[in-house]
Amino acid sequence: MTSRRSFELVDESSNKFWEVWVDGSKVMTRFGKVGSQGQTKIKDEGSAEQALKTHDKLVREKTAKGYVENLEGGAPDVRAQATNERLAKAIGLIKGWMLKNRASKLAKNLAGGASAAQLAKTEAALGFALPSDLRDLWALHNGQKEEMNGFVEWLDLFGTERALGEQDSVQLFVKFLRESPDDWEKAGVTAEEVRSNHWVPFAGRDSDSIVVSGISGRVFNCGKDAPPLKLIAESVSKWADQYAARVVADDYEVVDGFGDYHLSLRDRAAEQRQQERAKKQKEEARYRRQTPLLAQLQDAMTQGDVSLAQDVFEAAAKSPSTLSEAVELLFGAKREPQFIAKALQMVLNAVTLSREQWSIVAKGGALIENNAIRDIATARLRDVV
Repeated sequence: MTSRRSFELVDESSNKFWEVWVDGSKVMTRFGKVGSQGQTKIKDEGSAEQALKTHDKLVREKTAKGYVENLEGGAPDVRAQATNERLAKAIGLIKGWMLKNRASKLAKNLAGGASAAQLAKTEAALGFALPSDLRDLWALHNGQKEEMNGFVEWLDLFGTERALGEQDSVQLFVKFLRESPDDWEKAGVTAEEVRSNHWVPFAGRDSDSIVVSGISGRVFNCGKDAPPLKLIAESVSKWADQYAARVVADDYEVVDGFGDYHLSLRDRAAEQRQQERAKKQKEEARYRRQTPLLAQLQDAMTQGDVSLAQDVFEAAAKSPSTLSEAVELLFGAKREPQFIAKALQMVLNAVTLSREQWSIVAKGGALIENNAIRDIATARLRDVV
């Protein structure tokens, strides 16, 4: 029997796998949507020689169509995929969203699944059994093909080798927490978990990571913030469910961090404020277009809106007759000197006022402690006969 070769076609419209191997005179293929069990077909070519020729021909055809061979650990572990459809569905939802939302680079960066031999080697190096759904995750995708362009928000999805390489830093954070029993409750960790060295990181970047307890299978954020561990999910499967739910709910936006694409949580509150500001600006622009200037000035005085009053006088200054009418309306309303001074602030050199009116403006300038308004009004007052 030849070894099984595994290929994937991942682009904006496809997310498929295809596998092929030869058993004697039979050519075996398995194919379907990535993350699913797929379906298997068997074709008897009559001889082992012909089966190998058919095998090579099929590989050429698939690669010509854009399928890329997974050279990272061979084919996914079929048993793991079949027994954890929930995890496969969650990862599939995340990848599907990425493919539709300018983040195909992140989905394409996922490595193929780890083999049973790789998983067994990892367990031997750790000295304890992996949580079953972490095995299932790595059977689906053994981390990423390249660092950066992380799959887990801004974090890289670790494969088995990277996880082993990050063990020392994780154990250091666990040690810090172990020495601070008062923080255990806040961290959500049990005494059995924190006293154990059975911890495995499966995502991370720099000093931050996501780790799973080999004792309980529970998932924690791990890093320099206090406490150094913080419970986020009861299992890897539940963590994947939570992440997938937020992704498909569009809680993330795609960010290009100088070539390092990743998902960043959207600030919904800030977006809402921005939408409200844009709506208000649109309504104000429509109001300014549709409402006569003198009517706007009347509204400004009724509402005590100095900013609107200033805008009205700046617009009215383009027409001497309109400016004169606006001045008459302003002083006729007998508003307080402070409002009048602020309303005329931008057009003091364009208006013609009586001595009484300049006196009001000067008083208003003094009351609001605006020396420029006060001084201009005082000077104009001396000029009026």
